[in-house]
Amino acid sequence: MRRLLAAALFAAVALSVPGCVHARWPAKTLADGVPINSTPVVATVTQLRAMARPSGVDAFNATRVPQERQLYRVRAVLLRFSLASDGDVHLAVADPHDSAATMIAEIPDPARMTGAPTQYRNEVAQARRSFIARYGKPVFGVWRPVGSQIEITGPVFFDLLDGQAGGQAAGAPNAVEIHPVLRIVPLVKSSQAPVAILDRRSLAFWRANGRIRQ
Repeated sequence: MRRLLAAALFAAVALSVPGCVHARWPAKTLADGVPINSTPVVATVTQLRAMARPSGVDAFNATRVPQERQLYRVRAVLLRFSLASDGDVHLAVADPHDSAATMIAEIPDPARMTGAPTQYRNEVAQARRSFIARYGKPVFGVWRPVGSQIEITGPVFFDLLDGQAGGQAAGAPNAVEIHPVLRIVPLVKSSQAPVAILDRRSLAFWRANGRIRQ
């Protein structure tokens, strides 16, 4: 009974937002009531692409799984951006040390984050304002090239395997994204790629997850 009620609630939230009938919309916009660890782990695009795709993320109304309940801070090259059909600002980003290692990050429209905590909606709104002020307003169907370095912070989200891997969209093979982007910071131009400095907590996290050798 509880599962049925939860599914009905998720469907009601998704359908109540104009134009938002996408899979896992409440989870995607942090409106599913699942708490997020607010202390960021420093990560690279390559590390996130290497994460195993967890079970339980392919159901239409699935809540966030444990792997999606952690904030990450990632330094990347912003390749290009566009406006998605659901109102998100779609960022195609790459690992500064491997241009072939790409993934998606998205800044949703805070007005469509129905049910999300005010804190997250405010952070997304600020990130979106800051992004548009620096890079311009996104246009649906138009990819605007950038090529500069940024630092983004947000939880990971495993989207559907819907053909966005590679190409203009620059999706990862495991469909991992940073969604929603809660903070975005342009980095000072440099001849060298930015190096992610791992704090003790981040080192322990990635060692436990097999992405850093002892």
